[in-house]
Amino acid sequence: MRARDWAAYHATIVFIGCSVDAIVPSWVYMQLASRLSGVAKGVYFMDKIDVLRPWLDAILLSDVEPYRDKKVTVRAHPDISAAVFTAVTNRLMPVVHTLLYGEAGLPKVIYKRK
Repeated sequence: MRARDWAAYHATIVFIGCSVDAIVPSWVYMQLASRLSGVAKGVYFMDKIDVLRPWLDAILLSDVEPYRDKKVTVRAHPDISAAVFTAVTNRLMPVVHTLLYGEAGLPKVIYKRK
């Protein structure tokens, strides 16, 4: 950890966690927090679902009426969690006529109202 350029985190909010299924001792997170103390604006530990919570809440509270009876394409993006795509699907299905996933040129039909 000593070789890390901690100044890169100056005045930022840092969220730490583990994105893979691994056993990480608690002291590792304490060590990271101590290195970032006085450098970062804030240091917080978050599980993967904690990171997604604002996205999921925003989806649940979003106004979907503008999409009523429309054809909607949800753009593919490898960095977005399947949990977000699932929430979008659940939110849009009751109102849209057609729900597609992928790129605009060749989307995959997910749902089509009969």
